[in-house]
Amino acid sequence: MEQRRTGAYRTGKNVSGTTYLRIKRYELYPFQENNSGKIKPTAPSAKYKVALITARKDLDAFLKGNQFLPQNYELKSVDGLIKDTAQSNAAAEEGLTNRSKSFQEKDNSAAEQNQDDNGR
Repeated sequence: MEQRRTGAYRTGKNVSGTTYLRIKRYELYPFQENNSGKIKPTAPSAKYKVALITARKDLDAFLKGNQFLPQNYELKSVDGLIKDTAQSNAAAEEGLTNRSKSFQEKDNSAAEQNQDDNGR
């Protein structure tokens, strides 16, 4: 069996000569735990600075840390944006949690159905 590997994707030919593409599961479903091994995090970039801003003080600290004075910028609307973003993130998290529970219920139902079918 011939295989070529590039990053998270693997292509190859099986014994009948059919080409197939295998994608690692964590690329498709990043919210699930990776069972095939540890994912190595990439090193932080010195060129691009990032921060998780959850409050105005986080933004002020980030700006000061990168040699920008918050007083020099018009930041009146930022508080509202941070609050709106937090609400959107909370709603998205709740939606993903509900969706995950729904998938688990469907999976459990299918497993029970499979057990019932095999038990007959």
